[in-house]
Formats: sequence, structure tokens, C-alpha cells
Amino acid sequence: MHKRHVDRKKPLVLIVLSIIALFLADSPLKTFMPSFYRATKYGWDVPENTTCKRVIEGSPGRTKHIEIRYFKNGFKRWGDLDTKKTKIFILGDSFTEMIWVSSGEEWYSYLQKKFTNSEFFVYGARGFSSLQEFMVLSDYIEKIKPDIIILQFCSNDFCDNLYALDLKWYPFNNHGVRPYLENGRIVYRLTVPLSWLRAHSFTADLLLYIYDGIMRKISARNFLADTKRRRFSLERAAKRDKELQRLNNEAVIVTEKIMNMIKRKTGNIPVYFLDVSNPDDPRGKYLCEDSGFTYIPGIIEYLISKEKEGYCVTVSHDKHWNALGNKFIGEKLTEYFLKEGFK
Repeated sequence: MHKRHVDRKKPLVLIVLSIIALFLADSPLKTFMPSFYRATKYGWDVPENTTCKRVIEGSPGRTKHIEIRYFKNGFKRWGDLDTKKTKIFILGDSFTEMIWVSSGEEWYSYLQKKFTNSEFFVYGARGFSSLQEFMVLSDYIEKIKPDIIILQFCSNDFCDNLYALDLKWYPFNNHGVRPYLENGRIVYRLTVPLSWLRAHSFTADLLLYIYDGIMRKISARNFLADTKRRRFSLERAAKRDKELQRLNNEAVIVTEKIMNMIKRKTGNIPVYFLDVSNPDDPRGKYLCEDSGFTYIPGIIEYLISKEKEGYCVTVSHDKHWNALGNKFIGEKLTEYFLKEGFK
């Protein structure tokens, strides 16, 4: 009995000794070892010239093998720059990257199939904020010289655009270094707790990085339910919490500034605003109108109507559209742009 009791303690003793050793070696390790969270220009990047294969649960109980292709500079579509066709530049977040369907099944693939007299350039990245999208736009607008821009927006961009609010979403936010617009400047901040401690201690950075991974796995078990509960909790708290109200208002103001930056950058190029938020949240529409973009109406309402008819339009345990959801969105957008005179 005594020997078994001692044996059980060995792993714990080894862990404690390992942590003590790390702390003793902390200073030299911090000198030579980079942080576990390292920023790129946009904060983080999507793959380039790569094909990714994965298995997803496209509908409850039904798994599906999908293949996702990325082209030059991480674009999902990289057309001919020298074309005489109409050039359409689509920019957005995870609803544009669309890692839940194979390449050719995304909503914009339906536009591409219908409007054959157009050349498509599509960039989407999971978790991107409005500022990150602006940075991509700034880097490629002169190179692409688009005739039309479709800007895909989601209401979580308000949160993503303000560091203090973004941090409140941990562990459901994007763990990484993200650029933010603060006092007219772009600054980079780490969107996980105790960032100041991580910056000064390798051991703390390592242990907290492991903790982040655990929290990410826990939150991913039922992402949709947990994020809804978290959002409800924040929305309910905002009604009585003046500090949270202030942050929400500040996030809207920052987002408006970023949209004005996009407007100045695009100039006379028509910008169509595709809002994939809940229709009950009108902030995206107001933001679009204030920025002088063209709001695309009825898209999410149409998808909701299909869901009420009994169609499964999202992947299991997630809010993102499956292949059928993308099909409905793509067909509705095609109908809209046909009415706009696209050929």
C-alpha cells in the first residue's frame, strides 16, 4: 500500500520539480526563446498555395471529407490580374474563408459560375476583424484594381475591433496577437489573459499557453451553445454594467472609423456590404449606411426561412454554413446581383 501511494506521487513530484527548474532557468530561456504567440503583419495568416483536407460533420451524424485550396498570398480565389473582365474582390472573415466546405462549394462559387464575365479575387480569414480586412485591402487594392468589392461583415467584428472587449470573450476569442486601431495608430496586442506576465516570463508563457490549449478544447466541445450563453451573459450584463456599455459603444465608434478608412481607400469603387449577422442586430446595416456602402438586403433572412422549412444549413455544433447553407446564400446573392444588372 505504501509503495503504491509513493508511486502515485511520483508524477506530481516530477511536475513540480519541472516547474521549479523552468522558473530557475526562466531568465536565460526568455532571452533565447520567442513567445508562443508571434504576430505576422495581419496578426495571423491563412495558408498559401496549399491544399488542406479535413473531415467535418456537415449535418448531425453525417461526416464529410472536404478539400480546401488556397492560392497565391492565401487567397481562396486569385484571378487573372491582366484580364479585361470585371474584377470582383471579396473580403471577409471565417464566413468567407469557409473551411467547412470544399473549394467550389463556397457561396461565392455560385457567383463565379453565373457571372463568367468576371474575374474573382477572394480573401477570407477566420477571426479577422474589420481592421485586419482593411490591412489586406490596402495591400492588394492597387495590385488587383477591382471594379467591385464585396465586404462580408459579421457583428462579432465590433468586439474584435476593440481589445478590452475582445479580451472579455476569452476563451472563445482568437488566441493570438491582433492589430487594433487605437488613437489613430495600429498597435498589436495579445488577446489572452495576463499578457504582461507572458511577455516577461518564459515559464509563465509556457504554462499559460498550455492552459490556453486546454481552455480552447473545452470551449470547442460545444462551441455554439457556449458562445450563445457567453453572448447572452455579456448582453445581459451590458444592461446594468456601465463599463460594458461604454466598451460596446466604443467598439461601434472604432468600427465606424475603420469603415471610413475602407471608404477612403476604395474611393469610387462600389462596395457591397454583406452582413451575415443575426437580423435582429441592426448595427451592421446602420454602419453600412453611414459608410456609404450598398447594403445587400434579405440574405440571412432567406437562409433562416430555409432553416424553418426544415433544411439543415449549418455544420453541427457550429454557426457556420454547411454546403447547403452556402448554396442557398450563393443562389440568393446571384439573384440579387442579376437584379443589379450584373452579367
